[in-house]
Parts: sequence; structure tokens; C-alpha cells
Amino acid sequence: MAKKLHLKDFILRSLFLTVPFSNPAYAATNEFTYQVYAGGLHAVEAKLTFSTNPQQNAYDINLDAYTRGWLNSLVPWQGSFQTIGHADQDTFIPKTHQSKSIWKGEAESKTFAYEKRNLVRLTLEEEGVKTDITKLDQSLTEETTDILSATFNVMNHTLESGKCSGESDVFDGKRRFTLFFRDKGEDVLTPSKYNIASGPARICIVEIEPKGGQWHKKPRGWLSIQEQGRQKGTLPSVWMGQVPGFNYAVPVKIKVKTNYGTLLMHLTNVNQT
Repeated sequence: MAKKLHLKDFILRSLFLTVPFSNPAYAATNEFTYQVYAGGLHAVEAKLTFSTNPQQNAYDINLDAYTRGWLNSLVPWQGSFQTIGHADQDTFIPKTHQSKSIWKGEAESKTFAYEKRNLVRLTLEEEGVKTDITKLDQSLTEETTDILSATFNVMNHTLESGKCSGESDVFDGKRRFTLFFRDKGEDVLTPSKYNIASGPARICIVEIEPKGGQWHKKPRGWLSIQEQGRQKGTLPSVWMGQVPGFNYAVPVKIKVKTNYGTLLMHLTNVNQT
């Protein structure tokens, strides 16, 4: 079994994280490309894709990411994440969510199936072995969502209200936590050689709060990164801006301070079809 690496969790949560499912025909697709820099070095490339079908109130979100350059030689990792769901009164509710990662050529995946806003089945696949889990601890899974849908709801709320705020309970297969977005005010961005974003953007402070499950006594992974930022005076921050032709606010910049330097994610390209 491949050794787990805390950096994987760092990348996944910082990006706000594809094997295709059967899905309806989507009326519009918007693809956003990001470059991630760690300590000033180009470390990760990611693509975030939103497909929507207003007539069926359906949505499909994909996040694909992989390490680059020097980091890829040390940490050859790639991840794909997909959520398919529907909208109900301006709330995005997942039907299925899948996360898949490949570390040193070995793949593992988790597939979450939801019914009526509750997780009803979790399918794990590792080293070619698939396990279906239907007996789930409801105290961990009831009324939870996935991280992509949670972020999409905040994107929608930000454009409607002018404030970046929201909270959702998420179960990641082992742990339940509340994902908070808190508005920190407005910033005005100008395009640069790193980022194409332009105009006003809301700054969101992002924080997770453990709610049960298999948490370590000493913070690890993303929780450790979060607390490092807190000690340095700032929690992870996301800038939500508007892109012409897209009906929701979009993450255009992310900044995370750690003991090993600052991680920055920049929007570098938009493709709309």
C-alpha cells in the first residue's frame, strides 16, 4: 500500500477539490485553470469545471489536479474529484461524489451516494479491491454534503448577497467537519503575469471545525495547515470574483500561510462553451 502523505491533504483542501458518471446533456460548461505556487515555486496545476442544465436543475462539478516540476519528482500525485447533483431552491445537493487519487502509480477512490441530503452508501476502492459500505454511522453522515457542493453553494450565495459566507457539514469517509466561509471584505484585483482576475472580489476566510470521526489528537493534514496559518495571524483565504458569462462567483485566488512558506493559487485561464 502506498504511503499516505500529508501534503496530499494540503493540496486537496487548498484547491477545494475524474471518472465520468452517467449524466444529462449540459447546456453550458465553464472551465477554470489554476496554477499553484508553494514558496514561490510552481507546484500544481488544476482545472475546475462547472457544467449546468437549468431545465433539469442539474449540475456537474469536476476538479482535476496534478503536481508539476520539482514537486512531481518528489510527490508524483494526481487527483480527480467529481460531484453530480441537483439544485433545490438555490441549494446545490449532491447525488454522487467521487474522489480519486493516484500516488506513485497506485490508485485509490471513494464514491459517495446520497439520497434526500443523507449519505446512504460509501464505496472504497484500493489496490483493485472494492468495498461497499451501507451501514454508516448516521451521527457522522446525516445531512452532510461534499466539499465541491459546499463551495458551489457559497459561490452562488456570494453573487446573490454580495457577501462570501456560508457553512456546511461534510463527511470525507472518515471524519465529519463543518466547513465555514466567513466574509472579510472586498479587495480589488488587477491582472498580473500570474493571475488574470480583474475587478472587485470578496475575501473569504475558510475554516474547518471537527465534528466527529477519526481525528488525530494532534492536528494533521489540512487541520495542521489551518492551525499554522492561525498562529501566523491569518487563516486560509479565498478571493471570490466574477467572470463574464458565468452566473456564480468564482474562486480567483487562494492564499494559505504555513510553516514552510506561503501557498498561492492563481486563476490563469477561462474557457466557456
